[in-house]
Formats: sequence, C-alpha cells, structure tokens
Amino acid sequence: MKTKISLFLALLFALVFMSSRAASIQYTCVNGGWDESTCWSGGVKPTSTDDAIIPIGHTVTVSTLEHINSVICTGNITVAVGGNFNVSGTLNLLSGGSNKINVYGVFNILGGALSTSINTEVIVRAGGILFGGNSNFDCITNNGKFKVNQGADVFILNSINTAIVNNALLINNGVIEVFGGNKGIFTTGYDGDSLINNQIIKISNCSSNGIESDGGIILNNDRIRIEDCGEESFYGHGDNSIGESILWNSEGARLEFLCGVNNVDSLYNQGKIYVFGDNGYISRIGSGYNHDSIYVSTKNSTGLSLVDFVNTSEGVITTDSVIIDDGNTYNFISSGRGALNQGQIHINGKGVIKGFYGDGGGINEGEIFIENTTIGLNLKEYLNASEGHIYIDTTSVYGVYVEFDSSRNEGEIHLKNAAGEGIGLSIRSFGELYNNGLLHLESHTDSYLIESYSGTFVNEEDGRLTGTYSGDESTFLNDRTEFLNLGTVDITINGADARGLELTDHQSQKFTNKGNFFLRNTELGNETMASIEGLLLNDSCATLFLGVGHTLTATGEILNYGKLIFDGSANIENMNAFVNHGVIESLNGIHSSEVSQNLGFISSPFFHGLTNGFIYNAGIESVLPVPSSWYSNAFETTVNGTFDSIAMDYQVAATDAADTVYFTIDYLDICTSQIRKPVLLNEKPYCSTVQTNTFNASQSDDWFLKENWSAESIPNACDIVLIPNGISAKVSSNNYAEALRLEAETGSVFETESGAVLDVKN
Repeated sequence: MKTKISLFLALLFALVFMSSRAASIQYTCVNGGWDESTCWSGGVKPTSTDDAIIPIGHTVTVSTLEHINSVICTGNITVAVGGNFNVSGTLNLLSGGSNKINVYGVFNILGGALSTSINTEVIVRAGGILFGGNSNFDCITNNGKFKVNQGADVFILNSINTAIVNNALLINNGVIEVFGGNKGIFTTGYDGDSLINNQIIKISNCSSNGIESDGGIILNNDRIRIEDCGEESFYGHGDNSIGESILWNSEGARLEFLCGVNNVDSLYNQGKIYVFGDNGYISRIGSGYNHDSIYVSTKNSTGLSLVDFVNTSEGVITTDSVIIDDGNTYNFISSGRGALNQGQIHINGKGVIKGFYGDGGGINEGEIFIENTTIGLNLKEYLNASEGHIYIDTTSVYGVYVEFDSSRNEGEIHLKNAAGEGIGLSIRSFGELYNNGLLHLESHTDSYLIESYSGTFVNEEDGRLTGTYSGDESTFLNDRTEFLNLGTVDITINGADARGLELTDHQSQKFTNKGNFFLRNTELGNETMASIEGLLLNDSCATLFLGVGHTLTATGEILNYGKLIFDGSANIENMNAFVNHGVIESLNGIHSSEVSQNLGFISSPFFHGLTNGFIYNAGIESVLPVPSSWYSNAFETTVNGTFDSIAMDYQVAATDAADTVYFTIDYLDICTSQIRKPVLLNEKPYCSTVQTNTFNASQSDDWFLKENWSAESIPNACDIVLIPNGISAKVSSNNYAEALRLEAETGSVFETESGAVLDVKN
C-alpha cells in the first residue's frame, strides 16, 4: 500500500510540469503494442499530454511504462505483466461490441476516472489499478462488467465524488480498497445489477456513506469492512430506489460496519454481521432474515429497526455496547410490521436505553433476553406467541410497557428485578394487553407492581399473572382502565408497607374478576388492602382473595357474586355500595356509611354494627340488626346451627332482642357459572315482583341453561317454576338451584342428582 501511495504522489508531482495542451491520436493497428509508433496516426506515439483513441476492432497492449492524458476506447486494452499504464485524465470504455480492458500489470488513473459502457468489460487479472481521485469525476463508473481477479487489487485514494459507481455487474475476487474521499461505492438498481464480493472490500474514512444503494443486489461471500464514515456504512434509498436494495451475506461471510446501516429493502444474513463503533446501528430493514448472527452496538440512536424481517430459529441478535449521552431515549430493537423472531435476541442496555419495542404486528416465537434497560419491553400491537419466551432483568422505569393498539401474550414473559423507581407492568394511552400465557413480574421498587391508565387488560382463561412485590405503593393500580380476569392472578407481597388494590376514577374504571385472583402478603401491616373508587365486580364462581393490609374502603361499588376472601385482620370502612350475592369469608368487621343488598352469606363474626343495609351475621359471638322485611319467619329468634350441601339442622330459642338472627354456615364449595350460593334453606325472601318461569326444555333437560326457560333466565328465589306435562328437568350433581314455588304438572319429571339442592322458598 505504501508503494502505491508513493507512486501516486510521484506521478502527481510530475503532472504539474506537463503541458496542458493535448492532441488526439488514434491507434491504427489491429493488434499491436502501445509503444509501436507506426501503430499511431501520424507515426508518433502519444505522450502524457495527449488523448488516445482506440477504435472498435483494435487491440493495444501496454508492456512498458506509458503515460497518457485520456483515452477513448471502443476497442480493447491489455496492460501486460510488467506494463505500467498511467492515465492522468479519464479513460472511457465505450460500447464497441465485446471490447475489454485486461489488466495484468499496473494501471494508474491519477486525478481522472474510468468509465465503462454497456457490453464492455474490465478485468483486473493480476497487478492492480490505482486511482488518485483528485478530480471532479467518480473514479469508476461501471455500466458493463467490472471484475477483479484473485491476487489483483483496486485501490482508490481520496475520491472527491464517489469511488465506484456500479450500474451493472461488479465482481471482486481480489481486494478493493477505498480510502478517504466522499462516497465509497454507489450501486443502482437496474435488472440484474449486482456487486458480488468473493474476497475483500474495505472502505474507510469516507465523508459520506461507505456503500449507498439505489437498488440492486450486494452479495458478500467473504468480507466487507466499512469504518470511520461520516454518515452510514450502508445506506439504501428505500421506497425511493430505482429498484429493490438487497444486501445478502452468505454462509461463512462477514460484514463489518463501524457506522450505521440504514434503509435496506431486504437483508439476508447467513453469516456474521458486526455493526459497532460510535455510530453503529441498523435502521429500517424492510424484509429478509438472519440465519446466523448479528451483533449491534449503538450510540445515541435506535440499535436495530426491523420490518417484515425474520430472525430464524438458528439466528442470534446480540448487543452489549450502548452509549447514550445526548439526553434522548431510544429503543434498542424496534420490531415492526411482520417482524418475526424464532431464534434468540440478547439486549444489554447498560441502564441507559429502552430494550425491545414491539410495534405494528411483530411476533416472537423464540427467546428474547433483556437486561439493564430503562424500559424492558415496550409493546404496541405485538404478539408473544405460545412458543415465545421473554426474560427481562433489571429495569429502571418500566419492565413491560403497553401503549396504544392491542398486544397479546400466549407464551411466557418474566420480569425479574424492576429496580429504582421502576414499575413492573404499565398499560397506558389506550393500550390493550391480552394475556393467555404466563406473565410473571418481580418488583423491588418504591413504585407500583402493576399500573394501568386509560387502557384494557384482560387475563384470559389460560392466562397466569404471577409475581412478587416488595415495595410500599399499591400492588395493583387501576385507573380509567377495564381489567378482566378470566384466568389466575397470584401475587405475593413481601412487606408490611405495601397496599393491595387501588381502583380509581369511578366513571371509567372497571375491575372484573371471573377467575381466581389472589393477593397474598407474608407480613400483614396496617395499609389498605383495597381502595375502590370505581367498580369491582367479582363474578359467580370467581375467587377474589385480598390477603394484604388491614382495611377495605370503597367510595365506588363492590359487587360480589362469587367468593370474596379477606384476611382475618381486615376491616371494611367507609363503604358506599357493597352488594353481595355470593360468599364472603374471614371478615373481621364492618364500619359502614352504607352497605347495600346482600343475597349471599358471610362466614366470619362481626365486631362492629351496621347502620344500614341487608347484611347479616354468620357467627356465634355477636348479634346483628337485620331489617324485618328480609326474614319473614325469623323475627325474635336466634338460630344456632350449620347446614351442608343437603340440609340444615337448627334449633330455635326465644331472645329478648327483636329482629335479630345469627347462625354459622358451611357453604357449598362446588360451583358452576350459573349457581348462586345458598344463604338459609327454606328462607322466605322479600320479593318486590314475582314471575312464573316455565321450563320448556327447548335445548335439553339442564336446569341451568337459560334457553330452556320461558323467561330466558335461570330461576331465582322469586320465580314460580312450572314444569309442564311431558317435560323433564334436572339439577345436575353438586349444584344449587332455587325457586319461590315449584309446580310440576302430571306427567312431568323432575330430578336432582347426587349432591344437588333445589331450595324451594315457599
């Protein structure tokens, strides 16, 4: 390389003293040597100040040291072994059939350019070509075929414009090196146009892009290295290209980019891609796949931006080098529309960058490992499929952040160690998250484990939301959000200072549990187990366990149709509307401004009286006032006893306290979606309206199928049930049914299977 640069400088120095006047001299021999004077018009060999013309059908061979100002060639030129051909201006290889330039020796273009036309061919067979580049031309403009053979090289120094403009086919089997100047290689996208590298291309110190593509195929079979560029290592024109810009890295090949890669229509990698350095990133990849490995580092930018790109099951994408010092925040990997991960992605954000941004329909079927980020997983219309696993370790702001649009988890997402002020899971800005897999969250921060603002969160039937929380805020904050649990939520709280549920904004927030929801605490304190400003609905056959804190407050509404379990030390305070149609367990006491209708039962003793409402005591240690309209046959009585799934044994004794009743209950623990838990067998309810509900068996003999009933609803304690002649009705095993009165016509059949109960109130 030093020899080439020295030669260039010596020749450049000599050119200063040459005459600027040039004569055009034409080669006249069909086949001969450059140094043969008789083969030139006028019988004089051209000098360094002349312009040579090689016409079609003529071949000239350079075997000695020759200097020329410029060449127009429609014929053929061969630089033989030992030849040294120096052009100070331009060499234009114009189409003249199958005309060629063959280089075996030394070919120097100093301050000028080499331009080829369609159907022409330049083959650097041995030796090399040296371009000085100190002119306003592109050094090489290839419109034909340009080939560098093994053992040969092309060296381009300080090109003012572009070192190589390839509009056709460029094949490198040797070494192409570009140093300095503006752009390295510019390719365009005509049909079949390609740059094929079979050995080494090195581009460095360009002030603009290393390789710029306006379409065409760049196929690397060995090694391309681009470093110290003013802009990108590789830049494609994207949608503005003449044709599709394709970058293909073959098996065993290496792409080494120390600057960015931007706007590639298609990237196909079967080898290894390294993008690193201060300006390393891969941005806006349109399509393609990674079947081996991509390593990306970044400084003040998104690391990797993918659309319609597949990281295959063999693919690995890795980063562990991130520098952010411009005050902005970036996603390390942005996975957009159609992007699919089936392999592995490893992200280490060094604590200063967001991790993985799933946007616009991307899918994960592989493994994603994220650590030391500000936001671990940012979802905006993304699917973690059933095969997908995402592991997040140490985030300082959000572990999982969901915004806008709808995202879905059917696989597993694990968050370990949300730290600092970080929040485990956040749903904001009308984001929607549907979980039908495993979502496990661990947080040791001073903020929430789960927060949801203005969004939707659905834990589906097979969904499992689990985790641990060691902070001192609310474990689950729901604000202007619809939360629906159909599966299992099981979260353990470690510490006496944590709060449980916090539901805010009564107008637009709704918390519905139709599955199993458990908040457990290893160390009970005096904090709030739940603060309800909105609506909490615990549906039939659902279990809601609040084993955290001490008090439950509700300026909103609580509707319980299933099993609601509080820790034994809990109190209910400042209640607005509490409607119980199911089971309430382990309740220590009630302080109430208003507790409304109760159709279920409560299994723990109270220590505080009620000022209003249809709530009654299910213990043996206290007496609780109950409105006389509720128990029509229970006035001035005390009932002690138990009942099981079949019947209730009791004894009645007179008391001095009017309108009081208390009892103990063992409740039926088997439930279907239709049943309501019994309160007191043979109780006569207070019914404001009574209807006749006829069993027509239009679908089957199932009591609990609403389509079988004339009222299109399952009978309650205020329905008169009619079973007509010829109709069969059945209450299936271990279920509870009720009616105000049963009227079975002659010829009808009514059956209760083992463990079933029909409670007829009158």
